[in-house]
Amino acid sequence: MGIHKAYWINPEGEVWDIGNSTHIMEIIHNPGKFLISKDEIISLYNQHNEKLGIEGKAREVIIHKVLKSGFIRIRLVPNQYWSISANAWDKQTKLALSKWAIIAKDIPVSGPYMPVNIATFEEKLSGIIVEELI
Repeated sequence: MGIHKAYWINPEGEVWDIGNSTHIMEIIHNPGKFLISKDEIISLYNQHNEKLGIEGKAREVIIHKVLKSGFIRIRLVPNQYWSISANAWDKQTKLALSKWAIIAKDIPVSGPYMPVNIATFEEKLSGIIVEELI
């Protein structure tokens, strides 16, 4: 099995290492941390006729809601790039990502030169490396 790294950054800029877990499972297991209720999560899965935890339409809606609340989602695509999803490419996001980049630059499978792709609701950014976010 390859190395899969993932993080959430909360609206206050705290970096949460979720290791090999999926982003949606972190939300399901800790809904209060993500400013969403367990009932709302279950309701969205039921609304889309999906089993709880499946990475389908309900997951997309839940992740969208969490991102709009100011969270940042980060996943390493092994040997390729970091995939980052955020609400906006603004001062708050840049500050939060600089904290994360300090951690990411020292990860052996990533390092300071790993490419970073950032997607917000308004734009997509590429051609950035971890080191440039510090």
